Amino acid sequence: DVLKMPMDASGNSILVTASDTFTKWVEARVVRREDAFSVIEALVSMFTSLGLPSYIKTDRGSVFRSHVMQQLAQRFGAAKIKYGSSYHPQSQGQIERWHRTFLMMLKSFGQQFANCWSAALPLLLYCYRTTPSTTTHVTPFRAMFGRD
Repeated sequence: DVLKMPMDASGNSILVTASDTFTKWVEARVVRREDAFSVIEALVSMFTSLGLPSYIKTDRGSVFRSHVMQQLAQRFGAAKIKYGSSYHPQSQGQIERWHRTFLMMLKSFGQQFANCWSAALPLLLYCYRTTPSTTTHVTPFRAMFGRD
């Protein structure tokens, strides 16, 4: 998914996010533009770090419906791209929930990270990944790597 953020001091305003349904592991990459090539660059970074998903589930945003995105899925061997319902964010529930959690985490830090959220992203991801999930009762890190 793509999360639009307020522009920070580094000029960043777009966050490309992905989550693993089973482990609840979340990946996020900062991009400068919300276009197909920027989003694909972020996804390639995720895929080459953690491996290929069996499928990509996304909303119907134009970035994800582009021809370039279809080619990416084919070239990387993802089984297919599954699209959620139009104007129905609940179809992307897990990642939308993470967006809310991320924004609440940022808010809890107050003004400390208001203008540098992209610099705070690694710390916030670490906090999320090392907190037990209410669904699985283990941390996303343990579910992903088998250890804390």
